[in-house]
Amino acid sequence: MTGQREDSHMARSTRFLAQLTRRAAPLVALCAALLPSFPGEADDTLLFTSRVPPNVLLMIDNSNSMNELMRHPASVSQPPPGWPYAGCDILPDTGPACGGSCTTGYGPYSVTDSGSTPRATRYDCFPGFGCWFVIDNNTSGFTTTTTSSDDAQQGYITRTFCGHTRKIWHDGQQTDINGVSGNDNPTWIGGDYLEWLFNLDDGTTYTWGTP
Repeated sequence: MTGQREDSHMARSTRFLAQLTRRAAPLVALCAALLPSFPGEADDTLLFTSRVPPNVLLMIDNSNSMNELMRHPASVSQPPPGWPYAGCDILPDTGPACGGSCTTGYGPYSVTDSGSTPRATRYDCFPGFGCWFVIDNNTSGFTTTTTSSDDAQQGYITRTFCGHTRKIWHDGQQTDINGVSGNDNPTWIGGDYLEWLFNLDDGTTYTWGTP
C-alpha cells in the first residue's frame, strides 16, 4: 500500500510539473524575446563598467589648421582637381618654399585684387605647406551680415581675381567664440583652393549651389 501511494504521489507530481512547464513556456519565451532589447535601451554605463581595457580614443584638434575654411564638395582633394590653373596664380605657392616670396619668413604678406576698387588682403605662407588668405572682421572691405541668427562677427569680403568676383566668408565664431571676445582667430583659405574658386566660370553653379 505504501508503495502504491508513493507511486500515485509521484505521478501527480509529474503531471503537475508538466502542466506548470506548459503554462510557463509562453512566459519564458516572452522573457527570452525581451532580453536582447534591453542593451539597446541602456545608456553607456556598460562602457565604463566593463572589465575590458578601454579601446576608445577621443582626439580634439585645436591646431591653427582648424582655422581653414571648409572646402566645397566639388574640391575635396588637396590640391583641387586641375590645380595649378593657367592664368590664375593668386598666391605664390607653386613651389615647396612658396615660390620666392615667403622664403624670408612666415609673413604677413599682402596681395591686391583687380577689382574696380582694389583692396589688399593679408596672406601667410609656410615652406612645404603653401600660402593662405588670413581674413577676419578687420580685413579691408569686410561686410558684416545682417541676419540676426549669425554671430556678430560673421561676414565676408568681396575680391576680384582671374576675371571673377567672389565673396569669401569669415566664421564670426572664430573671432568671438561663444560671446568671449579676444580669441582673434582668423579664417584661412588655402591658396590652391582660393585659385580653384576664382578660376571657375561665372556660369557654373558651384559658386552658389550644389555641384
